[in-house]
Amino acid sequence: MTKNHGYNTPKKGTADWNVPLNENFKKIDKDVEVRDVESKLDTYEPAAGTKFLATDTGNRYIGDGEQWNLAPLPRRGAVGDLTAQNRFRIPAREQDPENAEAGELWLRTDENALKVQMANGVQTLASGESSGDDGRGDTGGTTNADVTIDFADDSYLDKFDARKSEQNSIVNGEKARSDTALQVQLEEGSHYGTDMQYYFSDNGMSEPEELWIRYYLRLDPGFDVTSDGGKLPGPAGTYDSGGWGGKPADGTNGWSARMAFMPADGGAELSYYCYHADMNNWGEWWSWDGTIETGQYYQIDSYVKLNTPGENDGILRGWIDGEQAMEKTDIRFRDTEDLKVESLWFNIYHGGSDTSPSDNSFYFDKLQMSTSGPLD
Repeated sequence: MTKNHGYNTPKKGTADWNVPLNENFKKIDKDVEVRDVESKLDTYEPAAGTKFLATDTGNRYIGDGEQWNLAPLPRRGAVGDLTAQNRFRIPAREQDPENAEAGELWLRTDENALKVQMANGVQTLASGESSGDDGRGDTGGTTNADVTIDFADDSYLDKFDARKSEQNSIVNGEKARSDTALQVQLEEGSHYGTDMQYYFSDNGMSEPEELWIRYYLRLDPGFDVTSDGGKLPGPAGTYDSGGWGGKPADGTNGWSARMAFMPADGGAELSYYCYHADMNNWGEWWSWDGTIETGQYYQIDSYVKLNTPGENDGILRGWIDGEQAMEKTDIRFRDTEDLKVESLWFNIYHGGSDTSPSDNSFYFDKLQMSTSGPLD
């Protein structure tokens, strides 16, 4: 008998050696999953215990002897071990499942609604129609946020994969826009203020192809950075493979579009710092119009829409206090549908190669995101 799978191996001289081998073949039919596109699912026999992986959607099914049943979704794996097959995905359906278990999620494509099975019935978590590629609702109205993080206390960390948060603190008083705010310290001689990722899959959501983001940003008086500038929060789909840190995007390995800051008299200029499929070795800076001054909060809105794979029709837009400050509509982020908006990369980083020349503080309030339409 094999150690790991319990397959019978016939002993030397066994007369009926074919019996254990036939038993092994039956076990293999269950143990080894069938892999094919989801449209071909019904061409395979749903023998009890047989597994099927849809290579185009990532959905997994288990046969019960009569039909294929959608298997429980896998959890997101360790960092650096993500593939198109094992990323957390919410299954798309055209009707509610009849025997869903409590906690099971699905996307009703006919209603454009995210639903969950609760103990007392089916509940709709989010719904809405996309407003197209406008980014601010000029042609499609507005929608409420899918995600709101108020930075009221340290519980905000539960939403993030926080790789570096030691310089983060919750503050109140005159430095807060409302009751509280998130302060990120960027110390003299350091590159990092904070490095956190809000992964949509980790928070029970499908990875979108367009995203509206809003947060309120304040820079302390005395803000002092070098001409290298630095990075601010923005959308990304790096999958720990490419599209940041000198790992050029090639259309298949990842992308990112963090916001960025550059020095300006009395404050900072804003930009996107983008890794895209038409780039060279390092990210490309795309400047916003206008500057933000120190000592006051600004409403910062951004919008990303991924391109049709292989086409230069991706979009980035930006607004400062409701006034459009940037637009670019010819970006090639990707050449494959496997790349989505994986996360909001909440990053404060000085450089380039320069470290921060002085102690600087960034303040954030009320982070909001929508995957289905512009924010109210």
